[in-house]
Amino acid sequence: MAVITHLRRSALEDVLHKYDVGMLRDYFPASEGIENTNYILSTTLDSTYETSNTEYVLTVIEDDRVAQRELMVQVLARCHEYGLPVAPVVRSRQDEAITSVLDKAVVLCPRLKGKHLVAPLREHCGAIGRFLARMHLATETLDGTNFRYIRDSHWLDTHSSRVVKHLDSHDRYLLRRSVESIKSTLNRTDVQALPQGIIHGDLFRDNALFNEYGLTGVVDFHHASHGFWLYDLAVAVNDWCRTRDVLDKERAFALLREYNAIRPLHDEEYWFFPMFLLYASVAFWLSRLSVTTQSDLHPDRPVRDPAEMARIAQRHISRPFRLHEMAIAN
Repeated sequence: MAVITHLRRSALEDVLHKYDVGMLRDYFPASEGIENTNYILSTTLDSTYETSNTEYVLTVIEDDRVAQRELMVQVLARCHEYGLPVAPVVRSRQDEAITSVLDKAVVLCPRLKGKHLVAPLREHCGAIGRFLARMHLATETLDGTNFRYIRDSHWLDTHSSRVVKHLDSHDRYLLRRSVESIKSTLNRTDVQALPQGIIHGDLFRDNALFNEYGLTGVVDFHHASHGFWLYDLAVAVNDWCRTRDVLDKERAFALLREYNAIRPLHDEEYWFFPMFLLYASVAFWLSRLSVTTQSDLHPDRPVRDPAEMARIAQRHISRPFRLHEMAIAN
């Protein structure tokens, strides 16, 4: 279970008293999530429990990035306003978007319906492409320049230095070569001029919900920040369009084609997409390594296999995924 902060029923009831959402009927810890604690709460407005209940997700934020929480609230509100399938933050009786429990920040959101996909098809990938394009455009006027995406060149340098001693010779070489290539790319003036704005930053399969009719929800905006829109696409393609360690071209083109139909890619974005695929895989490789190599890792902290992202990075280094305009224009 993805639970780091364990909460008793009494603590959950204390939190709900801050909101006008009724009384706690039932609850259980959510299995999704890696960095934060999530509880699914069922509430009712009737003490006899005879009326229909409403479900919410209570998230205990386990990090101390206060500014990031503020941006997340803004992004969710804007996306909801534009009709995107997201769950806006429920405000407390005191009109607070963020409350607390056990001295940790808490947000409450309605629970979205749907299921996570294990083996997405082309139509699912296309839906993710449409969502990202609509989200990028919907949040375009939000001022996120003070919330830069944290995994920049400096972050890559710092984290690779911390974890390199835990790698074998092959992975050390792969990491060093990849980081140098990414940094060289990010330092280019033409790359810095690529379209930027608010990004989700973590749109993996376990952060989207589908039913038989299509996409019903996108969750976990805790990585929302200001960054390259192309990076957001690369993160999604690396996960949604991959079979084992190989990208499926048909699924990748479906995702990019649907995105391009709403927010047409610039010529330069076609050229640099292979490097951004490498950038996204290395960023998550380092992120996972940073967790798994901690000597004081919380015993309840879920972890993901860093080797998965290392294999994807190796693939991007040895066989770059070339993107041609004609491939996604039709």
